[in-house]
Amino acid sequence: MFLSHYFSIENANAASTTLSYVGTATNLALQGNPFLTPTNAQGNQTLTSAMSAFNGNAKTTDTLALTNFNLAAAGLPATATINGIRAEVEFNTDNATITNQVQLTKNGTVAVGLNRAVGVTQTAKAFRTYGGAADLWGTTWTATELRSANFGVLLNYISTAGAQHMVNVYRVRVTIDYTPAPNNPPTNILLSNNTINEGQPAGTTVGLLSTVDPDVGNTHTYSFACTVPGADSASFSIAGNNLNSNAVFNFATKSTYNICVRTNDGLGGTFDKNFVITVNQVIVPKPGGVSTGLNLWLKSNAGTSTTTNNTNLATWNDQSGNGKNANSVVAPLYRNNTTDNLNFYPVVKFNGVDQYMRNSNGGISSKNYFAVVVPTNQVDGTLSGGVPFSTECTDATVNTGVCNLAFGGLVLGSFTLAIPDEVVTHALGSSQNYRSSQTGNFSYEAKKPMLVTVNENAAGDISEVFEKGVQINNFSTGNKIFATNTNYSLGASLEPAFPFYYDGDVVEIINYNERLSNTDKAKIESYLSLKYGVTLNNGNQNYIASDGTTLMWSTATAGSFNSNVFGIGRDNLQALTNVKSKSVNKDSVITLEAVGEGSNTAPSFVDMTDKEFFTISNNNLGNYWSSTGSPSGFDTLTRVWKAQEVGDVGTVTLEFDVANPNFDIPNLNAGTVYNFVYDSNNNGSLTDETPSVMTNTSGNLWKTNAINMSNGQIFTIATQKGANNIPTNITLSNNTVNENIAANSTIGTLTTTDADAANTHTYSLVPGLGDTDNQYFTTNTNVLRIIHSPDFEIKNTYSIRIQTNDGNAGVYQKTFTITINDVGEGITSIINFEQAEQSYKYSVTSGSWIRNNGNVNEGLFSFESDIVGIDATQACFEIEHTDTGTGTVSFDYNTSSEVDADFLRYYVDNVEQQAWSGETPWSRYNSPEMTAGTHMYKWCYIKNVSGAAGADKVYIDNIQYSNNVADTTPPTITNFNFASGSLLPGGNHTLIINYSDNDSGIDINSTIRELYKWNGTDWGADISGTGITNGAKNTTTANYATNSLGFGKYMFVFRVSDNAGNNSAIFNSVFYVDEPIFIIGNEQIDIGNLNANIQKFSTGTTLTVRTVGAPFKLFLNRNGELTDGNTNIIQNWNGSKGYGYDVTPLSGTIKAIASNELIKTQSKNINTNGNLNTYTYNIQIGADIDEQQAAGDYLGKLDFKIQLDY
Repeated sequence: MFLSHYFSIENANAASTTLSYVGTATNLALQGNPFLTPTNAQGNQTLTSAMSAFNGNAKTTDTLALTNFNLAAAGLPATATINGIRAEVEFNTDNATITNQVQLTKNGTVAVGLNRAVGVTQTAKAFRTYGGAADLWGTTWTATELRSANFGVLLNYISTAGAQHMVNVYRVRVTIDYTPAPNNPPTNILLSNNTINEGQPAGTTVGLLSTVDPDVGNTHTYSFACTVPGADSASFSIAGNNLNSNAVFNFATKSTYNICVRTNDGLGGTFDKNFVITVNQVIVPKPGGVSTGLNLWLKSNAGTSTTTNNTNLATWNDQSGNGKNANSVVAPLYRNNTTDNLNFYPVVKFNGVDQYMRNSNGGISSKNYFAVVVPTNQVDGTLSGGVPFSTECTDATVNTGVCNLAFGGLVLGSFTLAIPDEVVTHALGSSQNYRSSQTGNFSYEAKKPMLVTVNENAAGDISEVFEKGVQINNFSTGNKIFATNTNYSLGASLEPAFPFYYDGDVVEIINYNERLSNTDKAKIESYLSLKYGVTLNNGNQNYIASDGTTLMWSTATAGSFNSNVFGIGRDNLQALTNVKSKSVNKDSVITLEAVGEGSNTAPSFVDMTDKEFFTISNNNLGNYWSSTGSPSGFDTLTRVWKAQEVGDVGTVTLEFDVANPNFDIPNLNAGTVYNFVYDSNNNGSLTDETPSVMTNTSGNLWKTNAINMSNGQIFTIATQKGANNIPTNITLSNNTVNENIAANSTIGTLTTTDADAANTHTYSLVPGLGDTDNQYFTTNTNVLRIIHSPDFEIKNTYSIRIQTNDGNAGVYQKTFTITINDVGEGITSIINFEQAEQSYKYSVTSGSWIRNNGNVNEGLFSFESDIVGIDATQACFEIEHTDTGTGTVSFDYNTSSEVDADFLRYYVDNVEQQAWSGETPWSRYNSPEMTAGTHMYKWCYIKNVSGAAGADKVYIDNIQYSNNVADTTPPTITNFNFASGSLLPGGNHTLIINYSDNDSGIDINSTIRELYKWNGTDWGADISGTGITNGAKNTTTANYATNSLGFGKYMFVFRVSDNAGNNSAIFNSVFYVDEPIFIIGNEQIDIGNLNANIQKFSTGTTLTVRTVGAPFKLFLNRNGELTDGNTNIIQNWNGSKGYGYDVTPLSGTIKAIASNELIKTQSKNINTNGNLNTYTYNIQIGADIDEQQAAGDYLGKLDFKIQLDY
């Protein structure tokens, strides 16, 4: 007996599918008469059955639950509409057992819908069908419910008589009749990955394909059979849902591929999609990211045969991939310690005695190399030194046997970097006789790194030599060629007779087989400079990352903060891994470190990603505390640093060495800790910031907390304010002068605002913001002077930065603008090269021009081109000039050059006006009329390649600009020496009047002067003919002498004209002349008879003063005591006895007469009609004597004196 179950599915078109035997059969205990082996109903079993035995009438079996028909796998679509369900059960019973329940279930245990059981016995094994093609069993169904594993059939049986009974269930199957939903085409194709690394073998899986399809049961296949095929589909293949490569890809050849993939759901639905497959460049780092032509790359932080400090270095492996390794002949030492490291990178140390390394496999070119070296000893002026890098002179190109370069009486191998006596020497040539050195003078110090670059020039005939990006002088003669396939050495020359062993460190050597472009050269110099903390080109050159566009450090962002450039950063394409850095310059005090990023030689890179950089540079100011721009309660260091950031490197720390002997940060003004202050809100100011305390890590080292700074922020060190107050302002008494004043003229005087009044201040011109024109000025004590004579039309404003120092470490800096006035001259500018100070008027833009005193047309100097013998070159200088009106330019010129080949060319606004060649004597060029405005005038000596003739020079002299603008502005009266309302004493005076005209100038014969005297009613007639006499006159001043003017009120009237006929406004000034009168009423005063102890006064006398209004003082002076002619006197009043005076208002009290006794004071009180004011005073003399006073006539002398002030 058998029980099993299976199912079939039919669609509306009567097509059905019979499915395999599947499912789960379990007892659901209801009556306690279970099926003994329910699992026998699972699968396609034909030998066993699920059997239930039970006793008694009306007894039932357990319910047999048949579920898990797996209709989804059988192909029932999830979107189908269900029409009917048929269940077929294969079973048999005894003659007293009937079917009791045939129902469906949705959850596997609970029956739903109608019971389709038919209560009949079936003793023969057979299928019985329940339901039908249109029977939903009294409920509703969805395809999802039928596809569920919980959908099933529930069966149980019941006996109809007593005794024992049995039922066997063999198989159960279901048939689903449904209407399928319309097929939905796929809507998208997904690719799990769309990149592949270059160099991977063909057949590499790029990614897995999958389809988005509303009909979730559909099965999909993939192909490249798109309606519009992808251009690069042939480079790929599809296996199942794997997209595979069909080729080995090369990033440099092709970095992106376009393909189109089609998915097909097998039911007529398709979808096409385009994909771009990107080939990843597998980065092999190169210096500066420059790979083309790289021959050799030795760097101390990679490829060394040892990494143990102070051990012998046997091999230094080439990192270029070319295998040009350096092998020790006598091994130098590998050094990796805090003392020897260069910016936290190891070095290779050569002893200068016998240690050197070499490579004898050839392949090295002398056209280009870079070297970072650190000489041990300071150059002392002797011919000592050594060769850190050298190439042999013999190769396939140059093969002349022993080819030596003589230098200072010694011989070096050719194609050599030598460092004797402050020069870098690079030798090259076509034979021994034509070998010469490319040398350049520059100073360096012991243990200070050098970044030397040698690069073939564009013409391919000499080498250009640079140190830290600055080109040094070149010298060469003869025909030059380069070695292109030669050996090299480190630490010594390859000239056996003169090895010149090098004493110092070699840190990095780079060699290319061809001249590098200026861009590639700059990228490699930038890489080396940032890596080793070197300031490139004195802070005047951008630091460029390997991509050629990202600026690791920008001159534009830095502005005046362009000293001591250093920083951290990551650049994968050139293996730059700086996480800690310090400038190698001797006055550097900061160590910068990225927090949690490891070390330079073993970076961990938590926050720092590729092409992210953080750099620092400073304003190169001094080590003083200053209150300028400081937060409240603090002084800050005058040296300020600026940060630049590309991306976000994360948090950093800065550690300051406050006792660097080359930049000793001053002691704290107050407190015991140094503070750090930065522009947290990036507004360019520190005044609104709150300094934070730094940590003293050891000795003189002070470290900030971890901080996340951003691009453009400034920072410095701060101290609490101390007892000494920092100056708070500088004042310049004058900042405006006329053009054409003499060189070294005074601009104004400087004063300082300082709370410490006793401080003495010194002034200096200092670098910093606004210091553009410092070179044109000097300070002498507190006087500011201009070095040259200014010219408004060429430069009308100057910006300078001045510092005051109070002598107690307190400084203040301020920027001033000096304005030049236009005086409106007809000839606006003359450049005659007579004074070196005139150099501010012109700019040499290429080649060389020099002041010459050998060939001149007038004066002592002319301007001479200085590029003798150098073909295909040019030397140019230019002048920018502004005229307010039309004008002309003229100049003297002289040429001595190859005719019709080498020309002196003259341009205006880059348009050629005229050219001269050959032997031209001194001549004068006069231009046509120029339009008003600003123009650029340029003179160039331009040589071709055909050689030279004559002196091979040209000369310019006496450049003159003339202004034709019409003058319509009248002169201005600027000053009169007697202000209106002045009171002058009687006598003769000089009237001085000043005037000016900034255009055509004063006509000194045009002055008109008049003088009037007030008569009480009006001014009357002009009396200048008798009242004043003409004195000296010039273009700025006129003098007139008065002729014994009597007292009264006068008006002086003046007018002047310029050379264009413009009249000044009429000037007038009223002044007064005084003739004071002093009258004493009686010359003798008699007190009368005196009686003892009785005070008595004389009759009074009148004192009269007459003046137009001068203030005055009256004095009384006694000449001795009253005497009787013998020995008897009446003394000066002593408070009780003697004689004295009493004056208006009379008080009846005697006062002592002191020497020059002041008895009356009158303030200034001008009579505005010019008449005399009259002042009258009464004075009397009094006396009181005692009984002992001898009788007699007593006489004395009194003097009166008047003092008038004007």
